[in-house]
Amino acid sequence: MKYFILEQAEDYQRGPTIREWYGKLDAQHLEMAPMSAENRMVFNIEVDEFTIFPDIITFPCLMVSEEMHQILLRYDSRIPYRDVFFLESEKMIGKIYFIPFLPEMDCLTEDSILSPDRSRVEKGVVDTQKFWDRPIIEVSGVTNQCVAINLDLAEALIGEGMIGIGLRELESAVK
Repeated sequence: MKYFILEQAEDYQRGPTIREWYGKLDAQHLEMAPMSAENRMVFNIEVDEFTIFPDIITFPCLMVSEEMHQILLRYDSRIPYRDVFFLESEKMIGKIYFIPFLPEMDCLTEDSILSPDRSRVEKGVVDTQKFWDRPIIEVSGVTNQCVAINLDLAEALIGEGMIGIGLRELESAVK
């Protein structure tokens, strides 16, 4: 099975600007909570005529659209999520995104190459047995959130026309 790093495509960087998120929406401060209207986090956003709402947002943490959330549920229903509501009240724009709490796996081998600050995988070599047949995981050992998916899920995301996804192939250490 082939695996890929899932990221936001570079040509889809015109997403909404999230205001006042620090300390609330970063991976270090997030807490799982049951999804309900009372637990939903609401953030004001800034948009302009060029703003695109991609199906994946990776900053300040991984968030997926409702459509992508449904695809991920088909492939792994065990993943808990927290929902976030983005609101631009002047233009009356609102959008729900979902934050997945992915299992973290130590799957990179010593042949992998990380950036000097360990924030990005430059060349990923993975031990595929450490995925435990999970279609999507968070890769441990990288300071920024790094998500890996299998080929089946990658094909589903592309086939369903998800907007803004970027994929970088990982090498497999196990043949």
